[in-house]
Amino acid sequence: MILPRPLLPALPLVLAACAGQAPPPADPSPARAANPSPPAAPAQVAAEEAPARSDEPPAVVVLRGRVNSLRMSWTNAERLLRATGGPPLPLSPDLLAMGMLGPAVAGVVDLDQPTDIAFFGERVDRFAVAVRVDQRAAPRLRQRFKLAPRKGMLHIEAVLGDEPDQEGGLPACAFVEDEDDAVRAVCASDEELLDLAGLYLARTQARAAQRGDMRLELNFSHFLPIIEREQQATPPKDRGEKAGQRMGKELLEDIGRVAFVGSWGRNEIEAEVEVGFPQPRAGLSLAMLSRPAASTPPPPAYMRLPKDASLALYAHGDGRALVPLRELVIGTIRDGLIEEGYDADLVKTMSDKAAGLFFTGGPLVAAAGMDRSRAEGAFAAWGKDATKGREGAFRALRAWTVFGVEEPAERWIHGLEELVKIGDEIDRRKIAAGKGGAAGASAKGADPKKPEESRERTTILKVAPPKGLPKGTLHMEMRSRPRAKDAPPPHTRHVYVVPDGSLTWLALGEDEAEVLTHLRASLEGAPARTIASMPELEWTRVAGATAGGFVTVAGANLLFTDDERDSDLAKAQATLAQLGAMPSRGDTVIPWLVTSEDMPPQGTRLRVQARLPIAAIADIASIFKP
Repeated sequence: MILPRPLLPALPLVLAACAGQAPPPADPSPARAANPSPPAAPAQVAAEEAPARSDEPPAVVVLRGRVNSLRMSWTNAERLLRATGGPPLPLSPDLLAMGMLGPAVAGVVDLDQPTDIAFFGERVDRFAVAVRVDQRAAPRLRQRFKLAPRKGMLHIEAVLGDEPDQEGGLPACAFVEDEDDAVRAVCASDEELLDLAGLYLARTQARAAQRGDMRLELNFSHFLPIIEREQQATPPKDRGEKAGQRMGKELLEDIGRVAFVGSWGRNEIEAEVEVGFPQPRAGLSLAMLSRPAASTPPPPAYMRLPKDASLALYAHGDGRALVPLRELVIGTIRDGLIEEGYDADLVKTMSDKAAGLFFTGGPLVAAAGMDRSRAEGAFAAWGKDATKGREGAFRALRAWTVFGVEEPAERWIHGLEELVKIGDEIDRRKIAAGKGGAAGASAKGADPKKPEESRERTTILKVAPPKGLPKGTLHMEMRSRPRAKDAPPPHTRHVYVVPDGSLTWLALGEDEAEVLTHLRASLEGAPARTIASMPELEWTRVAGATAGGFVTVAGANLLFTDDERDSDLAKAQATLAQLGAMPSRGDTVIPWLVTSEDMPPQGTRLRVQARLPIAAIADIASIFKP
């Protein structure tokens, strides 16, 4: 999202604080111990003019933020840049303070204390900053500034004596005393905003409890029209993208605010996105916010997922909350098949069966990965000879996936067999209709002038499972053939449904040996081959969490790479080259956790937390290097 122009003056403050860490509480200074009474100058404000209300924002607050310690944050940011090979920061905390507050005011504030900032107005063109005054400087403010009481604040009218002038900072500044005897300097982009918002920023926002070393919170509803305009500028390419945009639009309309929280660790950054839902209604919102009982642990099968995955997760799904999402996804597929001319009655039967099998709720674990070295070799061959290397390049992009559900295998085996049987009948009727046979209901819904959207024709066959898998295992092959010139060459995907007591494992992929290797790792559950031997994932195992897991930079890029057209191969080759040039090749594990909680009367809050090791940050930073 492009930041509005008025946000640019404060951008260095935000960027420098992204990895901030608040310093430990300091002992009371000698000056403070010798004079425990409130500072003299601001204490006179109450006698000269009654303070205005400060508990409510006086205007539309579009964005607000806090850095617990600008100086410490700057130090940590510089350390992070050195560790990741980045350039040094161009300024210093003191120069930044002088640029925002002016030299005189910057000379009396304490940059080891919290700094608050807020942007106001429909056009995001007005902002104010509040910083705590150094305790030793507070009693002498009237000796250094000409002050005038107004609206519960002491407005700075001039700088006295040999102090540097105010030129260079924001045009309107004042001092405000809080109930905790702290004095804060607050500066605004204009005098009117200072009168309206000074007390709110220096008192209400400054003393509000906040998590993390840095917090940036957006009034999301203000930016929603901008996002919607950007979506309208890029119309969906197909029915699937159209459904995705619809889900996304409904989700965005549910969001009230979004906050970004960061905290610095010794070798990592803890980052969090906090999303507030005042009154969630959208199917995707309800699915994301659903959660198990507070005492419910992650599914035991989570620790049995293959260790060499580049994406792994567990989730607790609420069947009732998933109903709207299920209806949208399955309904989109159903409507698409009917529009393509398939028998409407049979398609509806198949969608009803699918609705009883998928998106029904309950614990789920999943892992996915890809053979990077094989992919790099395949694309090297494709680069030398695009014709001979074409098939290998397409095959190398297809990942293996393993799922685990706490449901009987018979349910899945019977359900999938039924879906395959109905699908075969749907194909037979479509073929018969094309040869002049009885088209059934498909003839009414088909548009002969509209080309079919499917780029492949896929046949699903039940075949004998390999030896060594548990009794009752279902093995199916999905054999695909191209229907467009630039569609992938013929290929076969293997699907396994494997009983494991009360648990069912499902695995799929194109390379059968690769799929079986990872399926057997989960079946056997040996710690050396599973994520049980990864101590960094213990943080993700939280009782009552909605979901948790890990991802790598490589996984986030490769597992979702398009592989439907020849033009996708060049994009995938560029992605592989970029990942290969990263300091850690994008393979560093990034743990993440999702929780939700009720926040009456503000609705429900979703928290997505992640721990970013320095190695992962270095990889991410390399993406943005020129």
